[in-house]
Amino acid sequence: MEAHDSSIALIIPHRDDRKNLNHLLQSIKSWTKMANEIIIVDSSQDSESIQYDFVEFCSSKKIKLIHHQSDKLIYPGHARNIGIDISNSNLIAFLDVKTTPTDDWLDKSFELMKDESIDGVWGKTIYKCSQNKQKIIRAATYGKLPIKTLPGSLIKRDCFLKTGLFIQSVRAGEDGDWFSRADLHQLNFIDHNKVGLLTYELSKDVTYKNVLLKWYRNNSFASSLPYLKPHKDIYFYLVSIVAVLIAYNWNNLFAAWDLDSMLYIPNITKITAGFFFTVYYITRSFLFPFKKGLKAKDLLPIKHFQIFLLSFLLDLVKIAAFFSAAFIKFFQTAKIKSHYLVKK
Repeated sequence: MEAHDSSIALIIPHRDDRKNLNHLLQSIKSWTKMANEIIIVDSSQDSESIQYDFVEFCSSKKIKLIHHQSDKLIYPGHARNIGIDISNSNLIAFLDVKTTPTDDWLDKSFELMKDESIDGVWGKTIYKCSQNKQKIIRAATYGKLPIKTLPGSLIKRDCFLKTGLFIQSVRAGEDGDWFSRADLHQLNFIDHNKVGLLTYELSKDVTYKNVLLKWYRNNSFASSLPYLKPHKDIYFYLVSIVAVLIAYNWNNLFAAWDLDSMLYIPNITKITAGFFFTVYYITRSFLFPFKKGLKAKDLLPIKHFQIFLLSFLLDLVKIAAFFSAAFIKFFQTAKIKSHYLVKK
């Protein structure tokens, strides 16, 4: 990578979270490598200037600091697009105000990008918590292992010419949509543990209700994106329901309730329902948490049951969001067709 290709723009979307924004900006002072540009795209209801000491820090380090204030609510994807458009750098880095990176995250990613064949480095975020309720939520959602995230990523500017920018009209899911387009264009991204980690601290005030509402909101937006197909959870539920219905009618249809018939199966409905429930329970309470880095001590003696209950509710919310979005899309399409036929 030649010198003129090494400039970095750091883009940070922000809305009404001044405390976390200030904490993130203060943490930048101890980084082992600095960005050439820091662009804060702000759609807060009450505009505030950036803390003076951080402005002075950027000036002393010759970092171009841009605080772009939007006069309306914009979603994270839209904010990132604005940042990309404003920037003049050849490498684009992303952070969110609730993610705290290690001091060497940008340094490590930049070193990897010196290989000209590399198009980008994915961010890696680990979710931390201390209270029991937070741990149940983490076990049912993110898990303990670092996961690939857009925050913490460093990407060549040219990649956006190939894939396009982020979808601006959705509150959530725009990052996953861009991930899929990067894969579609066979961009060469690095995703391994040499990347500096980001930390996301789950709020101590978080409630199960808030998690369910957020899950519904995010899945409602994401379900409209082209990369997201009907989730396999939905297929599992549908197969389970169909199987139980078949079992319920089995002895009537195939054995005519003849107890001596070879096709007669005692308690077949209970057996079928119990089988699917057991598979689902083991998967949600043990297999998925193990896959996400949890240990037996994190699940026993009764936490696995709490994790199962929350996972079950999250699945129901996800399915409700999917079908709600599908119905809305159906009626909107029907309305458009009806309007077109009337005009015709």
